[in-house]
Amino acid sequence: MMALRFLNTALVIAMVSVGCSMLHAKDGVAVSDGDSRFTDGWDMKAYPFVTVNRIPQRPDMDSAQMDLTMAGHLAHLDLQSNAGIMRLVGQFVDERALRGFALLDVADSATAMAHMSVGPSVRAGIFSLDSRLWWGPAFIDISGAAAH
Repeated sequence: MMALRFLNTALVIAMVSVGCSMLHAKDGVAVSDGDSRFTDGWDMKAYPFVTVNRIPQRPDMDSAQMDLTMAGHLAHLDLQSNAGIMRLVGQFVDERALRGFALLDVADSATAMAHMSVGPSVRAGIFSLDSRLWWGPAFIDISGAAAH
């Protein structure tokens, strides 16, 4: 929760500093109204921000099953990244209930949840998902698959 508050605060500071208060929505993407302080590279859009949460009552799996499920989890993330759907993904370094996040470039939260919910770790009951929309720079692009 603290990480989400930090991201929201950082976004507000960035938006104010570049004059994003002049934005309006057009076809799901915010544009700048021609404000001279606003460059084309700072157009904003809504991204589904999916949080990956640890389920307290994990399924009973031996270490081989868990290794296989987590390998499938990483392969699923690679597939989404290589397809251009996932813009950013990561795991939090602490061992809390909020395990990680994914920023997807799809139409809405329902579509993002559909892409993420078919992952092996979600289907196996290891993780649950939540989603909400996050305003960010329209040009976010982290190319290539994550290195393992």
